[in-house]
Amino acid sequence: MTEEQFTPLAQRYMDTVYRVAYSYLRSPSDADDVTQDVLIQLYKTDKAFESDAHLKNWLIRVTVNRSKNVLRAPWHKAEDIADYENTLVFEQSQHRELFDAVVLRAAVCAAAAPAVPVHDTIKLARDRRVTETPDRSMLFAVQTPQVFDA
Repeated sequence: MTEEQFTPLAQRYMDTVYRVAYSYLRSPSDADDVTQDVLIQLYKTDKAFESDAHLKNWLIRVTVNRSKNVLRAPWHKAEDIADYENTLVFEQSQHRELFDAVVLRAAVCAAAAPAVPVHDTIKLARDRRVTETPDRSMLFAVQTPQVFDA
């Protein structure tokens, strides 16, 4: 595929590919990576598409497959540290105490605000950006700005 053929197709379908990837992955950075991979695959393909519908279906199928591959990847799987807690060896008792404090704070945080989204929400209010930060920051003694100039 030439660059002249690729550019309008990429501009037309990039949003669709991103939305499909994001619907599977729920991560903007992972969806960006999948979108880039799919568009690179489109650029490299020698396949002749019969119509725009055929191309769109191909892009969606490739996006779904790439997204599933990302979800299957070993680095994408989260494991609970509690499973390994008893196998950890600390050279000093202070390190063990610090580890216990972090685990306790994480548990309190999860119990105190289970419905709070992971990412802060940013809203535009006139000429200022307002961020809604969860009250969890108090647990970690971290001060976060609520309003700052745009």
